[in-house]
Amino acid sequence: MVTLLIDTSSFLHKAKHTLHSKLSYKEADTGILYGFLLQLGKVCSKYQTNRVVFALDSRKSKRLNIYPEYKANRASEKTETEKEFDKYCYERFDEVISILKNDIKFGNIWKASGYE
Repeated sequence: MVTLLIDTSSFLHKAKHTLHSKLSYKEADTGILYGFLLQLGKVCSKYQTNRVVFALDSRKSKRLNIYPEYKANRASEKTETEKEFDKYCYERFDEVISILKNDIKFGNIWKASGYE
């Protein structure tokens, strides 16, 4: 059986930019969760598997210490609105990860701070 390695941050950011505010349930935004699960369902269906490994980015990457130019080409300063939107989305990301671990029961087998 196939085991999928999912770039969780990529799935979450894709949902952030496509569905973040388009869906809600009982006044709670559900777009990021729905978008993430929709993508997950599509790849599981395509490869006919339910075996999944979720790779998560670390918020503080050791890669920056090794290679300071990592992501250096990105916009240097965000507006307050962009910062607020990112903060809001990261809170939704944390909710999705919590749902994966606690409600859907995907286990956390290995975790190391600073690694992606």
